[in-house]
Amino acid sequence: MDACDEILKKDEVDSYELNEKIYGQVLEDFLNGIEEDYIFDNLFETSGEKVRTLKYELYTTEYIDYFFEILKKYNYRMKQEIKDAMFILGHLYNPNKNIEEIKRLLNSPVLDDISFNGKNIFTILSREYGKLSFELASYHFKDNLRMNFYIEHEQLPARCHHHVYYMSKTLPDLYAMTSLIPSYFKGNYYHSYTYNKERNCIIDLCYNSIIDKDEYYNIFEPKELSIIQNRKVEEELRITNEKTNQNRDRCQLLKITLYKQYLESIGYEGRLEDAPSTKIFQKK
Repeated sequence: MDACDEILKKDEVDSYELNEKIYGQVLEDFLNGIEEDYIFDNLFETSGEKVRTLKYELYTTEYIDYFFEILKKYNYRMKQEIKDAMFILGHLYNPNKNIEEIKRLLNSPVLDDISFNGKNIFTILSREYGKLSFELASYHFKDNLRMNFYIEHEQLPARCHHHVYYMSKTLPDLYAMTSLIPSYFKGNYYHSYTYNKERNCIIDLCYNSIIDKDEYYNIFEPKELSIIQNRKVEEELRITNEKTNQNRDRCQLLKITLYKQYLESIGYEGRLEDAPSTKIFQKK
């Protein structure tokens, strides 16, 4: 196994499995504590998918307080409520038709107000966690032919590394960033996003959002691992591919990040092009 594979397992795969186990416990506790039977769509293959969908449905029911009691029992990271609201609002088919969604989301125990300027900006207010305003990326890039086409035709959720790699070829002066983000209960997951240094804002196409960096970091709490100016991504990818034996189908930015984590783990601080190969230390 390549050293990068071991890092990925420790920092994301193991975390995913741990959170899946907790999701299962949340689901069991909830279903055992209510009198109704819930039938889940066969499309939901994981406990995580079931719990997240259930949470959304319960916002408008008498069970919502009981459900959050169970989530808190398992140390649910409540800032996720703001991220989930941002995701839902960012993916509305028509952002001006938002009344019902906002009413639903305001049943969350940490969401106190949500507003829309009628054009391109949502603002989420939480007395506990602060304010987050985000511009719809689809609106911001409406006059950029390449970005507009990409946003309209690509699947935006759950493809962060792909989006940022595409943007590295489209917006060369911006920066590709990959970080570890706290997961729902415990552990972390890898997440990539684009940084506009001139405006000090984050572009996160998974959320169809452009956000002030400080507000983004307050909610997402990223641990930065890799920062590359977009025009240099291909060169770092070439070096990474030469020096590691990672899965050829792995997302490009994740490959680079894992290699940099490996170098940090052995105390290497030099240039990437002079760095040692993981192939030398590869386990059989």
